[in-house]
Amino acid sequence: MLGVPAGLELARRGGFQAPFFAVAALGLAVAGLALLLLPSMRGHLAGARVRAEENAMRELRALVGRPLVLLSYATTAVMTMASFLVIPNISAYVQNNLGYPRERLGLLYLVGGALTFVVMRTAGALIDRVGAFRTSLVGAAMLVAVLYAGFHAYVPGLPVIVVFVAFMTGTAIRNISHGTLASKVPLPSERARFGSIQSAVDHLSSALAAFLAARMLHELPDQRLDGMGAVAALAIAFTLASSCLIFLIERHLAPGASSSAGAARALEGRG
Repeated sequence: MLGVPAGLELARRGGFQAPFFAVAALGLAVAGLALLLLPSMRGHLAGARVRAEENAMRELRALVGRPLVLLSYATTAVMTMASFLVIPNISAYVQNNLGYPRERLGLLYLVGGALTFVVMRTAGALIDRVGAFRTSLVGAAMLVAVLYAGFHAYVPGLPVIVVFVAFMTGTAIRNISHGTLASKVPLPSERARFGSIQSAVDHLSSALAAFLAARMLHELPDQRLDGMGAVAALAIAFTLASSCLIFLIERHLAPGASSSAGAARALEGRG
């Protein structure tokens, strides 16, 4: 009974908007009192959330505590650093150090990308036949050769397109070899978590490698990059190390090999 007369009086004194503001203010007051005075109706969910968080942390610790998982992450980091020591600077290097014309730079990426597409399909079939480690050796050999002859101690007359394409295809072969093995490391229930951490490792490693290369390189007055030889030597070292790590992963994943991942799979199968 009071609402209508009060609303009319508010409208007379404060304009037609005043009753609406008054109702809104009362609604806020009621909502605030409800939050302060009424008991929570979600108490039963709090315990479930806490248990879910505890289970997630326990599963995360179990995942990153397995040596094979850590080995896979280390391989990702080493491989990524081997690539990204060179990748951010390869365009400037081929233009300013090797004299490749800027207007034809797109041709390098076109040919390299097209050939990489074909090589990845071939590498996948080769992995199925001879294994990931042996296939990765092909990519590693290409990378070591091109890093040495094209970056560390450039061989005069070596075509720039050969340097660029060999680097891209060698990197692709090595990456797909490790990717095949890495997909076998986690349990099916861990793949999303494993992949998320691996992606983070990949991004952090690429940033670290790019920063390290930037510290090692210096631009000369004629815009040539000084220090690429040292960067290439470090990339070669990382490439060789990644081959050793891929070998260890494949050995742990071999049928009959005793590994924590294999034991975990056996337990999950019994469950």
